[in-house]
Amino acid sequence: MLSEVFAGPHPLADYTLEGTITSQYENHLRAILGLPLGDVYQIAPAVATVMMVDSEAVGTSGLDMAAGLATGGAHIHVYGYTETHPGRVLGHITTLGYEADAAEKVGRLALSHLLPDESE
Repeated sequence: MLSEVFAGPHPLADYTLEGTITSQYENHLRAILGLPLGDVYQIAPAVATVMMVDSEAVGTSGLDMAAGLATGGAHIHVYGYTETHPGRVLGHITTLGYEADAAEKVGRLALSHLLPDESE
């Protein structure tokens, strides 16, 4: 049974940007260019928290980046959409920790700082 085929890097593995020695994006480029694949060893437990909006009023300009960046250990990736709608993914936050639960807590904290009205 096949659920989904993706022609490129998959959003479910966005944690690889900071969580592995070589990210899925770099390895995708390496494969396209015929280069050897890089090491995918996981550096630490990592979590990618999705920044999704529930209302039309919030766009990337509505993100409180200063508050989000003040969250220690949060790596914020904003996709740059100028128009949003309910359910739009604005980006994701990658966090590392000694345990996945701890990394997830930091990601949720950063999300609550970035999108305070959406996190209530």
